[in-house]
Amino acid sequence: MTIDKLTIAVPVYNEAEYIRQTVESCIGEARRIVLYDNASTDGTSDICAALAAEYDTVFHVRHTENIGAHDNMRFALDACETEYFALMVSHDLLEKNYSTPLLAEIGRAHV
Repeated sequence: MTIDKLTIAVPVYNEAEYIRQTVESCIGEARRIVLYDNASTDGTSDICAALAAEYDTVFHVRHTENIGAHDNMRFALDACETEYFALMVSHDLLEKNYSTPLLAEIGRAHV
């Protein structure tokens, strides 16, 4: 099973200090990495937009107003376009090749 079946969603609010490191740890781990910015006020949105411009697998969705943490996570899940979905917090970091063995195990379980 390939990473093409996975979306990593990162709901974010005012995480300018951490979001770049989080996103860069996700590069190569999923077909789509989607940043759901909950109307941040600290420059997070600018960083998210820059990351989306820098990486073709990164997408930035900015809400015009803060919809709350729960609704932002739910929005991310509802918008998922791949078979599998992972939710990360903007302080999380993935080790390289994190998703490959997980997706392989899921593939074996579906045989």
